[in-house]
Amino acid sequence: MGKLEDMLADNMFCMCVNRPKAASTKGAASTKGMPVKVSKDEIVPDKAPAPAPEAAPVKVLRCNLFFQEHNGGCFVAQWSDDPPPPEALASFVPRKPVPPYKLNNEGKSELCRDAGGPNAKKFYGGWVAFIRTAYQFDGTLTVLKNDVAHRRVALYTLHDDLKVTAVPMGSEVVFDALHALAIVPELNTDLDVLKMDLGMFKQVGDRIGVSTAFGMGDSQRSSSISAAAPPTSPTKSAPASTSPPEGSPLPEAATTPTTSSAEPPTSPDTDVRI
Repeated sequence: MGKLEDMLADNMFCMCVNRPKAASTKGAASTKGMPVKVSKDEIVPDKAPAPAPEAAPVKVLRCNLFFQEHNGGCFVAQWSDDPPPPEALASFVPRKPVPPYKLNNEGKSELCRDAGGPNAKKFYGGWVAFIRTAYQFDGTLTVLKNDVAHRRVALYTLHDDLKVTAVPMGSEVVFDALHALAIVPELNTDLDVLKMDLGMFKQVGDRIGVSTAFGMGDSQRSSSISAAAPPTSPTKSAPASTSPPEGSPLPEAATTPTTSSAEPPTSPDTDVRI
């Protein structure tokens, strides 16, 4: 009996030692809710959305002003639907329809020539010719640059309220409320005033440069100017006295014979029969 009990005890001991251990859940429970480390090679980046296609630029028909050295110095206007190039002096966008023939010859037209000589009036007149074109098309004018070295200019406007304004480079000019405009030498200050009537503005502008007026036949514009500046009646000088010296007889008033319009005059030789 003793040997049998010893054998059973040895078998039980061997079964306990050789039995496979159950997987421990303690470690799994401890990592629950913890961030999982992933290597860089396992990261898959999200695909960025494709950029939206750029909208095509809107084509705007405009007219640009250029000064060129040939033909004695000439001003050229060119119609184009591209943005103004760097050498453009000014540009305007029309608000009225442009006739198709304006686009012939690449949209170019010569405004004046021989403007680069000693006669400064021709140079200023080239600017004014372009500005008149902008006015005819009810355009919005933009003065872009003023880099013609020998003829740098300044632009002054006269508004319907008789206010005078110097136009800075790069600013826009709309003709709706303008009454006149002048191109003058850049350093001249004769038009640096607050207000001036139309006659004086044109007189000064034409003396030192070239001026132009707008809307002279527009009754609405004329009435607004009249309201802004009340009319003044010219003062008439008193006629010179022609009285004779004291004591001299007064001259007799000249008399002219009058004939009755009812009866025609008759000569003495005419035999009138009743």
